[in-house]
Amino acid sequence: MTSYPLQPRRLALAAILALASACGGSDSTAPGGNGSNNGGDNNANDCAVTLSGAQTGSFGCSDLALIYTANDGNSSFGFKAVGGADTVTVAIGFHGKPAASAYDDAAGASAVLAILNGSTLWTGGAPAGSWTLTISSVSIVNSVSDFTKYQVHGALAATLQPAGGTDPAPITLNATF
Repeated sequence: MTSYPLQPRRLALAAILALASACGGSDSTAPGGNGSNNGGDNNANDCAVTLSGAQTGSFGCSDLALIYTANDGNSSFGFKAVGGADTVTVAIGFHGKPAASAYDDAAGASAVLAILNGSTLWTGGAPAGSWTLTISSVSIVNSVSDFTKYQVHGALAATLQPAGGTDPAPITLNATF
């Protein structure tokens, strides 16, 4: 499988997450809402994050998005989560339309995973840490031009390593959506 450069995906994901609001993006006032959003279907299961290891806690996530861009044939998945002093950022890109499958570095996907607590940073994605995004189901929410937004259900399991040796212990991140 072909590997795609990570830097363009970071920029594309930022633009796509901004576009997600135009396609039925996050609504923190949704019924049962704790600020989380599941790909535009606010009555679906909420997104939840659990951290263990050097940092611990469980909290909701927001701005969950899975977008397919037809002009380049790539999909971008991401969300953010804030719990206590921890800020979690997830951005994952892969080639092709999203489908029920597992995605990781070995499958040609790329990730930028980060947890920031004060001035301490943990990162995941090649070459630091390991991760697997498991998509159990997707359904189209909306399409605008070359962009298709999907409702997504699944899980993310990742181990993030301390950046720059600032803390000897890794963090395990588990998210369900």
